[in-house]
Amino acid sequence: MAIELRAMSSFPPRKGISGLVARFPPGGEVDVLAILTALSYLLQSFAIASALLLVAGGLRLVRERFPACKRLKAWRRSMGLAAIIAWLLGSGAGGVRGWLEEQASLELWQGPAGELIQKATLLGLQRDLRGTTAGSIGLAREAFQSGERAMAARRYREGVEDYARSVRTAPTAAGYLNLGVAWLCLEEFRAAEEAFRAGLEIAQRAGNTREAGACLDGMGRTALGQERLEEAMAFYAEALEVHTEIGNMLGRAMAHAGIANVYRQQGRLDDAFFSHQDAFALYTRLGNRLGRANALDCLSDIYRRLGRLDAALRASREALGLDEELDNPLGQARDLETIAAVHLAEGERQAALDVLQKTLATYRRAGVVSKRTQATERLIGQLRAAKGGG
Repeated sequence: MAIELRAMSSFPPRKGISGLVARFPPGGEVDVLAILTALSYLLQSFAIASALLLVAGGLRLVRERFPACKRLKAWRRSMGLAAIIAWLLGSGAGGVRGWLEEQASLELWQGPAGELIQKATLLGLQRDLRGTTAGSIGLAREAFQSGERAMAARRYREGVEDYARSVRTAPTAAGYLNLGVAWLCLEEFRAAEEAFRAGLEIAQRAGNTREAGACLDGMGRTALGQERLEEAMAFYAEALEVHTEIGNMLGRAMAHAGIANVYRQQGRLDDAFFSHQDAFALYTRLGNRLGRANALDCLSDIYRRLGRLDAALRASREALGLDEELDNPLGQARDLETIAAVHLAEGERQAALDVLQKTLATYRRAGVVSKRTQATERLIGQLRAAKGGG
């Protein structure tokens, strides 16, 4: 079956608000959520104050005691209109703030093997902690932040310990989600699945559909890692349904990618190709270069397995270019591995060896030690041995 990669060329990234702050040149920061909160409060307070004044101005007792209120009669219509407008604007600002807060509650994370998954942000944790006792909030937040620092430094074992401490203090969907991600980075799939399942139960009880979808994505990844392919497909399909229901485009992209990875392991390459194309198209609409690079790398692997080696190299090189723009060593290492696999398929062993050595150096620069890096080291050894024997 002849298949071509749509939209292979690069697309300019879209600008947008990401997280809690928007940055404006030259290097300043504006806390968008705080501004919207203050604006909503001020506008609605003005509306309430105006309404109270209008009511007061209409009371005879008040007019007799405070003669100045008589002047309000001439301004009643203008004040009423201003109060209505202020209330609507305040409600709108509050709604925008809530939407931005929800969008910023999750972020895209790349594990040591180059895989993408959603994890919770500090804002997501703070939303989950509403209604918790003050003492527990502080301790849970402190442990969560410590876990975030450990994960950023790729100290995944420390991340597990910190997130576990956070959920022991105050069980939250955000805490369990990130605990699962940390276990995934250590390739401890059973422990990761337990954490994701606990997070899913909490998210479902709280009606937090976005975090529930992220936990389902994680459960799909853990099942895939244990080669339970039918379960993985069921988890990803349920996640896709959840993400589609709430209009979470990033979640939809990740679910399509997960489904494609199951198809790849099943050997259903045409189905995998089209699912990865769906993910690629969604990442492109979002302007998400990290996701696009990941999807291109996966498409390259499918091209290679179909014998389309020129197309595989084009996809991998475009993915590598995106990851270089992002200064993303984990993505670069994964892209280089795929390029090396293409060279091996071409029979170009020396070219493959050169690329694999660059891959290993990239992993080491990022401080990553995993089954994937060990496999790269073994392959380099085999190619060197074959070269010496030849």
